[in-house]
Amino acid sequence: MINLKFSDKKSYDVIVVGGGIIGCSVAYYLAKEKIKVLVLEKDTVGSHASSGAAGMLGIHSEHFINPSFRKACLQSRTLYASLSPVFKEQYGIDIEYEQSGIMMLACSEKEKKDFVRRYALDHEVQWHEPVQVKTMMPALKGDIKGGVFCPLDGQVSVGRVCASFYQGALAHGAEIKEHAEVTGFIRHKNRVTGVQAKNAQYQCAHIVLAAGPWTGLLSEKLGLHIPIQPVRGQILIFQMQKRFVTFPVFLGESGFYMVPKPDGYLYAGTTMEHVGFREKSTQKAIQKISKGVMTWFPGIGDLPFKGAWAGLRPGTPDGLPVIGPAKGIKGLWLAAGHFRRGILLAPYTGQQIARHLFGGKPHSDQ
Repeated sequence: MINLKFSDKKSYDVIVVGGGIIGCSVAYYLAKEKIKVLVLEKDTVGSHASSGAAGMLGIHSEHFINPSFRKACLQSRTLYASLSPVFKEQYGIDIEYEQSGIMMLACSEKEKKDFVRRYALDHEVQWHEPVQVKTMMPALKGDIKGGVFCPLDGQVSVGRVCASFYQGALAHGAEIKEHAEVTGFIRHKNRVTGVQAKNAQYQCAHIVLAAGPWTGLLSEKLGLHIPIQPVRGQILIFQMQKRFVTFPVFLGESGFYMVPKPDGYLYAGTTMEHVGFREKSTQKAIQKISKGVMTWFPGIGDLPFKGAWAGLRPGTPDGLPVIGPAKGIKGLWLAAGHFRRGILLAPYTGQQIARHLFGGKPHSDQ
């Protein structure tokens, strides 16, 4: 249960470290409950992985071993459906939520067998033979073996979602400071009591670390080892005359995908690179992704190329996020390590942090 005990103008109930989509979601759900929240972002809100990710809401695009994790993803996907009209009505932002479905192509006999076995008991998905798949996507070329279509999956525009959480948090009374890098923490015995930023100190009852791949470095300042490492992902952006496919497509288990956005852009990705904190795109990745997607959709080669983007995903050894209280330090909470599920899990994460801080269910689920 949260302890509301500070009243000084530089004291807060909760300080959220990190102003990406996760940090803004946490701030939004806390501020809706009248909690005095401060978000400290070292650069600008949503300027890293939250600025250009593809925005897929895919439950089935990766194999789930952990049932609880799958349940969390399902809950968060549902939250997007209810948040979309709220954000548009209250803040004037269309997050371009589409329950368009997602297609996963089987590009080999092995992939076909794996998909059929993996999804045999999953009633949310539909197996399509090659003729059906090509009817849905006439631009597809090559000898595919079929595809798994997930009609309840979809996508959002990530920058718009982050902006909505940001505007919503502000509207409900949260404070958000940009260019306010956290350099240290203030402790009293075994409890955090504040943070040290570049030019100021702030007191608080609770701290939420939501700094993506930088969360591990921040935790070390408290003597903790949170195994979160940066994993670079790169995306290419093309301009479509019209959407020649209306839903995201995964190209087998190659790791490549393409996502047609409502504004006419086509995102093609991706890579998984362990290169530290280097965020810049590379010519090698541009060539690799281009070759991968054009193998099956050669028409992409005729589209105007608009540029490349690179961001750092926060990876963990087991591929699962860390959401909840930190062990060993009172008042410290973690909301990081989402890897490729940060966009999908943003609403769930903010809601869960608010729920745990309250010791029960928040008054509002939207």
